[in-house]
Amino acid sequence: MKKSLIVLTTLFLAPTYSPAQFFGPRNYEDCVLQNIKTAKTDAAVSAVYSMCASKFSTSPTIDKKKDEARKRCKLDTEADARGVLIRGDSGIISEHKSKLRNLKISNTSHNSISIEFQNLNSFAVDGVSIGFGPKTNACKSELEHYAAVIYCGDYSGVPSGGYGSLPCQQEARHFVRKSYCLVAYKPRHNILTESFSEKLISIGLCQSNK
Repeated sequence: MKKSLIVLTTLFLAPTYSPAQFFGPRNYEDCVLQNIKTAKTDAAVSAVYSMCASKFSTSPTIDKKKDEARKRCKLDTEADARGVLIRGDSGIISEHKSKLRNLKISNTSHNSISIEFQNLNSFAVDGVSIGFGPKTNACKSELEHYAAVIYCGDYSGVPSGGYGSLPCQQEARHFVRKSYCLVAYKPRHNILTESFSEKLISIGLCQSNK
């Protein structure tokens, strides 16, 4: 009886491992899910997407669909994995930007700067570029129109129809007393179900090649 109890106790206390821990990720999704847990910055998250995209491919049919979407949006493989900021002053880009409302720069604890806003778009936004010190009272998409353009972003993002905030790069501390404009935005895409270019097409961006 004692021997049996010892064996059972050993089994219950023994750590459990997934097959992926022994043999590594089996596909793109496993690769992202395993590595994203240790990514603490936007750059690290982008590196995970890029690494997994280059290491794994899905079925030929899915690959072809994603490749067609990528070409339609004129993105390279790395940009399609991590996403890019959308910048412009006309058409649907302007419409999307107009639905990011009530922008407010917030100086949080430890002198960290964040941008708060309401997102009325049909998609979540996980990154924006803020232009500080515009040369005129008008907000424009040209980067040279500003004293500085700072990126603010977080993987969790601001949900569709919600209000939230995104942390900004530390350089923003030097410009908080200046006026500011929304320059660009980055729609959040579900890396497990779609590429970034597929997301852009679904929200009305990217012109058809036809």
